Amino acid sequence: MTGRLLAAALLLAAPAFAAEVKGPVHLTGIDADVAESRADAQADAHEALADARQDLAAARSAVDDISRDHARIAAGDWSGVLTIEGDKIVKCGDPSKYPDLDCKPYSAAEKAEMLAGQAEDLAEARTDLVTAEADLASAEAALKAP
Repeated sequence: MTGRLLAAALLLAAPAFAAEVKGPVHLTGIDADVAESRADAQADAHEALADARQDLAAARSAVDDISRDHARIAAGDWSGVLTIEGDKIVKCGDPSKYPDLDCKPYSAAEKAEMLAGQAEDLAEARTDLVTAEADLASAEAALKAP
């Protein structure tokens, strides 16, 4: 009986305790967790921004490098193009540049195939650049978000 009496007394007293609480309730543990979560999110956003900037720089560099090489080869300068097997140059774009080696020149079909492949690489690099620019914009927006 004593247990039921105590339970009844607590139930009757509960509204009295609730009525005494006035004003905002401050829960320190929850505030600390929220602050820590926000700090973690900010750190993640800064890291994502740094990664996006690096990816953008790499994408720009790739487009520049491939564009330069493609323009040179499209203009007919094949002097820097080589096929190396093992440690031996077996084909080259300009055999006169390597008189000591027995490198064979590329055929017109091989040159056309390499030029087309390089054009595809350039198109892919440009697509990657657009993606990297969009990723950077997203990372910057995420950092500004509350």
